[in-house]
Amino acid sequence: MQTERRQLGEVADIFVGMPTKQSQLKDYGPSGNVLTVRALREFGIDRDQLVHVELNPRDVAKYHAKAGDLVLSARSTSLKMGIVPEELDGVVVNATLMAVRPSTRLDARLLAAYLSHPDGQAALAAIAQSGTIQMNLTVNAISKLEIPLPPIDVQSQMVDMLTTADVAYESAIEAAHARRRLARSVTIDRVLNQSQT
Repeated sequence: MQTERRQLGEVADIFVGMPTKQSQLKDYGPSGNVLTVRALREFGIDRDQLVHVELNPRDVAKYHAKAGDLVLSARSTSLKMGIVPEELDGVVVNATLMAVRPSTRLDARLLAAYLSHPDGQAALAAIAQSGTIQMNLTVNAISKLEIPLPPIDVQSQMVDMLTTADVAYESAIEAAHARRRLARSVTIDRVLNQSQT
């Protein structure tokens, strides 16, 4: 397997989201149309955290994300990211986020795994314009970020492994929650039954 290193801007298009004023944002639930940093959840997107903004149709087209784009926090105290799912294709990206649209040479899920790895975190820290509290990423800086780029068939195998691990993780978390709910229910039922005797 030959892994080359490329600057991210060579294998992806990158853009910052649409500027909006906080006064224009209002909670709108799952039918909202703007993706902000608060919707990002460990490589995923919480659809219930989308917000609605009145948009000017002439200006908004360049801020639409496509399914498969990786969105990440451009200004934040810690890096947050998520991959846009099919059902959110066309969602507008807010200026607190940056969207990375990989070419056919790069899988966004592998890029997300790299950026969450200590080596990827160190590479991001090296290019970020960081203050004492907040990290700032720019399109120019992230375009120059060097990433490992295995052949696409190898990337597919790696992504399959990541996907399998994610499914197992989610299943384990769901099973743990179910066991905890059951234990609480049985315990309280027993307490209530004893108090009635």
